[in-house]
Amino acid sequence: MDAVNKRAFPRIYHEAPIIYAYNLSDIYHDGRMFNCSEGGMYLESLQTLMPGSEIHIRLMDFIRTPSWFEVSENYCGEVVWCKSLANGSVSRYGVGVRFLLNVCDRCGEMIPYNDIRKIDKYIVLCPDCHSQLSMLSRNARQNVESYLLGNVV
Repeated sequence: MDAVNKRAFPRIYHEAPIIYAYNLSDIYHDGRMFNCSEGGMYLESLQTLMPGSEIHIRLMDFIRTPSWFEVSENYCGEVVWCKSLANGSVSRYGVGVRFLLNVCDRCGEMIPYNDIRKIDKYIVLCPDCHSQLSMLSRNARQNVESYLLGNVV
């Protein structure tokens, strides 16, 4: 049986520019997506990425994505594997990413990767909780964020 038949989700092949932040960094790097599925993505990068690391991916050409290609503009994932791609003098790496399914820090509901809302690097909210939080006054919002971070005095 070949690797394609062992995949949990069918791949949609679509090449698109991306940027990604790695290991909760605020620094974004250029990359290129080559395929995507409900469970993950294959991308190529100019730097090696350590398996097990968290990665935040943003599709740069989201508007030009074909209508049949159901994707999100943002993805949170985990680097599953990274391998060097031999191509002359330029170092490139093929990277397999598994999308993360997160739990809302406020209500505890499971959140699909395309519905994740982050307040900062550490607070993950579902769309409903994020909307409710955004309607609070600045002071009340800061108190809730401090509580969610565990910084309660």
